[in-house]
Amino acid sequence: KKKEREQKELSRHELCAQLVSDDTEQLSGVPEWELFLQLSDLRTMYLMHLVMDISEHLAVLSKCLQSDAIALPEAADIILVAIRNLENLKVSNGPSLREFHSRYHNSPDGTGSEFGTYLGNPMEALNGYNFSAEHELEKGVILDAIIHSLNERFGPLIDHPIVKASHVLDPTNWPDEATVTKEGVHVDAYGNAELAILADHFKYLKPLQTFDLDEAMEEWFRMKRRVQRMEKSKNSFNHFWTYFLGIKRHTQKGLGFPNMCTLIRAVLLTVVDTSCCERGFSLMNRIHTASRNKLKVKTVDRLMRIHLTGP
Repeated sequence: KKKEREQKELSRHELCAQLVSDDTEQLSGVPEWELFLQLSDLRTMYLMHLVMDISEHLAVLSKCLQSDAIALPEAADIILVAIRNLENLKVSNGPSLREFHSRYHNSPDGTGSEFGTYLGNPMEALNGYNFSAEHELEKGVILDAIIHSLNERFGPLIDHPIVKASHVLDPTNWPDEATVTKEGVHVDAYGNAELAILADHFKYLKPLQTFDLDEAMEEWFRMKRRVQRMEKSKNSFNHFWTYFLGIKRHTQKGLGFPNMCTLIRAVLLTVVDTSCCERGFSLMNRIHTASRNKLKVKTVDRLMRIHLTGP
C-alpha cells in the first residue's frame, strides 16, 4: 500500500509529461487527475451552471427575508416571485446556462458518446450519460424538487389568513377607481372583509383595546382616497406606511385615521423572520468575548444599544 501511495504522488513535471503523452492509466487515483476528470465531465459542468442560476434567485430570496424592512404582506410576495422565477427556469435557461450553451461546442466522436469543447477545453459525458437526451429532464427534476421544498417550507406562511388579509393594506394592490376587481368589489368597498379579519386577530393587543371597527371602516374609506393621491404610495409597504404614520394629522381624531393607524402599526410590527434576533446574538458574542467575560448584563445591553443605534 505504501508503494501504491508513493506511485500516486507524482511531481508536477511527471504529471504534465503523462498528460502530454496521453498515457493516463497511471494517473488513476491521483487527486489532480480525478479533479480534472470531474471538471471535464459534461454533466458536472452543466449542473454547475444550473446551480449558479438557481442560487441567484435563492440568494435574492434569502437577502430579502433577512431584511429588517420587510413587512408581512411583502414576505409572501417575495417567496411567490422566487418560485415563479424557478418555474421559468424550466422553460427558459438562465444567464449561466445560456453562457454554457454559447461556450460549449459539440463534436461527436463517432462512438455514440457526447464529446465537445468548452472554451477550447475538452469535455466528455462520462459514465454513459446521454447529455442530449437527459440534461433537460434532469434540470426539470432538480427544479421541481427545489420548488416543492419551498412550497413545503413557506406554504403555511403564504396561505395564512392574516398574511392574505394584510395584502389589502398594500396600496400597490388597490384597484383603480375606474376599475372593478375580479370579485366585483369596487375600490370603495375593497378590503373591508380583510380589515375585519385583521382587527379580530390583533384585538388582544393593548393598543387596540380602544379600537372601533365601525370608525375604522369609515377611516378606511377616506384613507384610500387620500393614499391614492400620494406619490409615495408606490414605495415599499414599510417605507410608505412609516412615512404616512409620521404625519401627525393622520393619527389624530377628526380628519385623521387613528384606528387605522393603530392597526397598520400592528401589521408593521409583526416579525416575519428571526434574522434580527440572530444578528443580535452574533453582536452579543462579538462584545462578550472570552477576554471580556466579566462584563455585566447591563453593560452588554448598553454596548449593544450603542452599536445598533449609534453613529
